[in-house]
Amino acid sequence: VDANTLFSIASVSKNITAAALGILVDEGKINWDDKIIQHIPWFQFKDPWVTKEVTIKDALTHQIGLGRILGNRLQFMTKSNRDQLLYQVRYMDFEKPFRSDFVYNNVMYSLAGQIIEYSDGRSWDQFLQEKLFIPLEMNRTTTTLSALELQDNKAWPHQEIDGKITPI
Repeated sequence: VDANTLFSIASVSKNITAAALGILVDEGKINWDDKIIQHIPWFQFKDPWVTKEVTIKDALTHQIGLGRILGNRLQFMTKSNRDQLLYQVRYMDFEKPFRSDFVYNNVMYSLAGQIIEYSDGRSWDQFLQEKLFIPLEMNRTTTTLSALELQDNKAWPHQEIDGKITPI
């Protein structure tokens, strides 16, 4: 690792996604209290009432109640695109009742990011490049593991699997 090593965006994506959505709020394209299905009409949770009620703000605050582990496995252990991943949410069980408690879930940030594509027309990746990274002169920033994989000087994510630290 040196001063030029690239790392995965990881959970920094949460702050950046919220900032990008804030830009769209400022532009009048969305509101924090918009229902998700206003922007992604086909999206569903297992519970139809939650599907109708969940807002962009809910997706950003980990208040939906979906379990963490299944969501992480769906997101990081698949080659599915974002819409395919989000389609699978309709089969996920809730760990806690809706808006009752904090339950960390990365997939809800993928959902929040897709609001950008559905309301602005640009993908999350494009929007971040054009609205945040380029103006901030963050010229080597990537948003996906597949883009990171193409870089020369990179740190790769690892996880302990069966007692051994393994690149994932």
